[in-house]
Amino acid sequence: MSLETPRVGVLAFHTSPELRAIEGAISELGAVPVRLNEESLTLTAGDSGVSIEPDIDVCINRILLSTQSYPLDPIGVAHTISQAVPMINDPFATVRATHKFMTLSTLSEAGILVPASVCSLNHDRLFTSNKTLTESVVYKRAVGTHGSNVLQANRNNPPEPQFGDRLSLTQSRIKPPGDRWWDRRIYVVADSVIAAMDRFAAKTDWRANIARGGYAVDVTDDLDDVLVSLAVDATAAIGLDCAGIDLITDGDRWYVLEVNPTAGFKGLFSATGISPAPYIVALALDRISVSTDPEVLVKASKSMDEPTVSEM
Repeated sequence: MSLETPRVGVLAFHTSPELRAIEGAISELGAVPVRLNEESLTLTAGDSGVSIEPDIDVCINRILLSTQSYPLDPIGVAHTISQAVPMINDPFATVRATHKFMTLSTLSEAGILVPASVCSLNHDRLFTSNKTLTESVVYKRAVGTHGSNVLQANRNNPPEPQFGDRLSLTQSRIKPPGDRWWDRRIYVVADSVIAAMDRFAAKTDWRANIARGGYAVDVTDDLDDVLVSLAVDATAAIGLDCAGIDLITDGDRWYVLEVNPTAGFKGLFSATGISPAPYIVALALDRISVSTDPEVLVKASKSMDEPTVSEM
């Protein structure tokens, strides 16, 4: 390392195995993890510019905007920090990724294939505005996580409004090959694919979420160059440094469903034996001109250990 004992901030207002794994990887790579949350963080601005307490050299943004009651507050915090130190996952790129239709429209404009979709505050128009929608559609809120607030619907027999005055969208429901519903999660850091898995829905569900009782299979070594490029290009189009890319195929073409800026990877690690955490940390260290030994990086990716030294 070219910088003596770097201090890597991890910005998050929640706790999770992934968060602890990132802090563990920071320790493993010889830096000091510094948790930035409501209990520890103070920001100041004045004649001398922006300052952060506790002191950090670089920051990894792990805010879950989809769970925030007042998301503009953490966005403001993250942006302020990004003015003072390099940040992994720009706060405004995370907004673009968290809002599902903003993601779809951005990808579409970039020439990346997405399912036909409609977004409207008018419930009836959700089911009539796009004639290319399949008869069976996915009906969901524009912001959500873990498959929550997601329903199946028939565009010819629309359901009653389900999400109050929240912005909603409909999307063509693409059926993948096989007897069970499944999709693919590809985890991207910088311009590289770290690991990938196919997620199969539980027998009684159509949503391929591990959090909803599904299971996963390692497909890291099965990806072709086209699919790798698609995942990397989707991450770049949204403006993120790292993301979990969700894709689905109809057997002929692959569609990008979502770009997850704070994607969980406990299930990915269970399926593949690879943790993205050290690769995220290595990217953060690279932003402050600190190099990482590739052998140490690979070794660190084989576990999701918690930090040995940290500041909370």
